[in-house]
Amino acid sequence: MERIYTPSALEQVASESISVVLHKFYCSLAKISTSTLVCFVEGYDLPYYNSRVEAISGQHSVFIDSGGKKNVVRAQQYFSRKDAYSDYRKLYFVDSDYDDNSCLPDDIFVTPCYSVENLCVSDDSFIKIMKGIYKVDYENPKLDKAIFFYKVEKEKFIRATSLFCAWYKCVKKLPGENSVKLSESFPQAISEIGADHIIEKNNNLHFFNEKYPDIQDISDEELHVALKAIDGKWRI
Repeated sequence: MERIYTPSALEQVASESISVVLHKFYCSLAKISTSTLVCFVEGYDLPYYNSRVEAISGQHSVFIDSGGKKNVVRAQQYFSRKDAYSDYRKLYFVDSDYDDNSCLPDDIFVTPCYSVENLCVSDDSFIKIMKGIYKVDYENPKLDKAIFFYKVEKEKFIRATSLFCAWYKCVKKLPGENSVKLSESFPQAISEIGADHIIEKNNNLHFFNEKYPDIQDISDEELHVALKAIDGKWRI
């Protein structure tokens, strides 16, 4: 079920245990000052924010692996009530996912796309990677070829995955629990995604309904609306 962060839901979230996150924060106090930026992140995204926060802010930063989105929200709620730690500069970062984040506090940064990885696949990011990591000069004609190849393959990937991502986004809005659990790899029965190939197999609504018979059918209209702005889990 889609998580909706209403005020009452936030109260419940805040009351749950975040002992591990708090322990990490308390352990960091000996190494930081009130001018240090203390950043609470989901965990896997730490390397992304680690370099960027210090580069943008110019401030010394420490990062707390919070073990997921819920714990970042819990940490924000906890510290917003603790005057004893109000002097410490705290930042909070979470992925948008397919949740309704409209009621999250303004001081929690929510990615403008599904997850932080999606920010790394723009054409500009690809060019920066080619130049910064692979040392390809901007004037090198091979760069144009690489950019063209990247755009073509990215579009193939988007076509092969976007319909299922849109369908899943609709499923997340259904009441109750759903039996669809996203894994780190795209369902190969729908589209086969390999290092050197992308093959669409059963990329259609009929197959989704057959594969997940316990899920309420999603209408074509709902799917069309979701497809207009989709940036899915696997677009990395």
